[in-house]
Amino acid sequence: MMPAGFTDRFRLYDNQFLDTLGKEMSIEDIPESLGGKNKEIKCIPAVHIAQEDYWKPPSDLLLTLLEPFHVSAKKQKFFKIEIPENQQRKTLSWYFKNDGDIFFGIFFDPTTTSSSAVNGKKSIAKEEKDLETETKEMVLPFVKITAKFVHEFDYLDLEKPGSYYLLFCNRHSWLHRRNLDALIQISNVDGSEPKRIFFDGTQSSMSEEESIMKILNLREFKD
Repeated sequence: MMPAGFTDRFRLYDNQFLDTLGKEMSIEDIPESLGGKNKEIKCIPAVHIAQEDYWKPPSDLLLTLLEPFHVSAKKQKFFKIEIPENQQRKTLSWYFKNDGDIFFGIFFDPTTTSSSAVNGKKSIAKEEKDLETETKEMVLPFVKITAKFVHEFDYLDLEKPGSYYLLFCNRHSWLHRRNLDALIQISNVDGSEPKRIFFDGTQSSMSEEESIMKILNLREFKD
């Protein structure tokens, strides 16, 4: 599946690497930490952290607010948020965990659709069954994430009116679905007046104590 010649750019060595390297470079150019004689080059080994020492949210409240959903193999799901013209600047925040690697990113479309109030909740129609990312602007890099032990969280200030899409894509998997637990919110830039975004586009108000921005103190974390 890789382009022709791609694997030729890399060489992987086993525990007999020193003998192999010695055939291609001088022992004086190999760092001492790798068995050579060069004292100037320092190799910093990876630090192993026990699972119980992984980062955890400061409050268990956040974990109780997560909504479970799944993305089937070869499929995608997205949350859609619409920002109308002349609305006060908002901040989109998210927190999620999953049981396997999944592609995640945020895309933007300057066009919006009409919204209406249903039972006191803001309802936004989701016309798209699949998101055509080629016609959208990527505002958060679309990358593969595994948030099984250390959960994924961040925020994005929504500077322009239009439609924002948080995309979870499992099209790279042929057989296995991905199970996720997520909380998607929109709030004022300081985290006040948070509203939860559901998969169907509806929103519901939450208390400020349930704000992702405030629980994780994201403004201080980022800035």
